[in-house]
Amino acid sequence: MTIIVSKFGGSCLKDKQSFNKILAIINIFKDKKKVLIFSALNGITDLLLKTAQNLENSKEVDKIIAFIEKRHIDIIEQIFEEDSKYYLKAKDWIDEKLSELEDVF
Repeated sequence: MTIIVSKFGGSCLKDKQSFNKILAIINIFKDKKKVLIFSALNGITDLLLKTAQNLENSKEVDKIIAFIEKRHIDIIEQIFEEDSKYYLKAKDWIDEKLSELEDVF
């Protein structure tokens, strides 16, 4: 049995067009078993590192977290209809993860 392992880095996760390209790649192997690995959205890892380096500056941390939230919301708004169940699930997941992030920082 062949298993296709695909990893998509941050530069592949930046806008609707990049997500559509990923979907096209995944669909090439639609009849195969797959393991899909995704990095953070483009630029987010650097922002998380910047947040960790600025822990003493709560205003800066709040600004970075707000930007991270906006970046993710912008992406899901491009991909899903705002009132669709997929949009709502993605938004709930983002809210949950940002809450966890705020607890850490």
